[in-house]
Amino acid sequence: MATLTVQPRVLQWAVRSSDADAGAVAATNGDLAQLPSWLDSDEPLRLSFTKVSKLSKALHVPFGSLVRSFPTPQEEEPLLRYRTINNDGAAISNDLKDVIRVMRSRQDWARDEMISAGFEKNAIVGMAKNCKASESLAANIRDVLSLWMIVTS
Repeated sequence: MATLTVQPRVLQWAVRSSDADAGAVAATNGDLAQLPSWLDSDEPLRLSFTKVSKLSKALHVPFGSLVRSFPTPQEEEPLLRYRTINNDGAAISNDLKDVIRVMRSRQDWARDEMISAGFEKNAIVGMAKNCKASESLAANIRDVLSLWMIVTS
């Protein structure tokens, strides 16, 4: 049976980043019953492919991140500063990280498609920088979008 080397510090990172309880994971999956002792190990662990795969699923971390020599560095997510007031409790799940990554990829794809299709820059984007009054901004937007029939009272 094929075995893989898993570093204890990587395993500790995976448990921490998934916010999982090692004891609960060990109790719910018989193959992972030794998880608490693996976390306390000082030596690299030799685990079967099946166990690493089950760990990956149980901890909701990518399989490849478990077989790295060192933990995956934490990325600062600029979008999170808008998630809570003063960034209190702004820890995010791996699922949310995946959603943000996928949406950024789609946004990049859409931008590239529009450029290749010959679309011009959106005239509305950035027009509020020099506008001080909301009425003049609204008038500018109506002009750009040709919404002359909408009249404010």
